[in-house]
Amino acid sequence: MSPDGSMLYAIDPFGILTPVNATTGKAQHEIRLGHTIVGDVAVTPDSRFVYVGLKGGTLIQFGTATGKRGTAIQMPQHRLIDTFVIAP
Repeated sequence: MSPDGSMLYAIDPFGILTPVNATTGKAQHEIRLGHTIVGDVAVTPDSRFVYVGLKGGTLIQFGTATGKRGTAIQMPQHRLIDTFVIAP
């Protein structure tokens, strides 16, 4: 969920992240992750980016307005990132 509670983020079994307007229930643009095993999802405090932790130790950034893929961070242990925190 976005910090202001306006958007929810749902991931399906095919690795598609879908932002959903929490007020209207309307789905927004789909973000294709390219992975079916997703650990955790977190939104930045300003709601501009969503980060997704994936199997293999990759943390990927996506723009919430466009769904465009941004920075990818590879963790050294190459495991599923199932928990992480974004702090202001």
